[in-house]
Amino acid sequence: MIARVANGDTVINNWVNEWTKNAADAPGSVQAIEVTPAKQIVWALREWSAPNALGPATSIQFLNQPGTTAMEDVHFGEIR
Repeated sequence: MIARVANGDTVINNWVNEWTKNAADAPGSVQAIEVTPAKQIVWALREWSAPNALGPATSIQFLNQPGTTAMEDVHFGEIR
């Protein structure tokens, strides 16, 4: 998932495979990262440790970003 946030930055979700359950399985893996238009890193999310372990994150939704589309309104092709 990639999303442009209100300030013009881009947030990229990095899917880590389903077999990656902890940091030891994928050392240094980032679950999400925000970059500026100048390609500078704003923050990187690496949350593999309990009690907040996110594991192999697949998507992220920002609830406080004006003008963003809710994930449930995003479709990848025709729904049949």
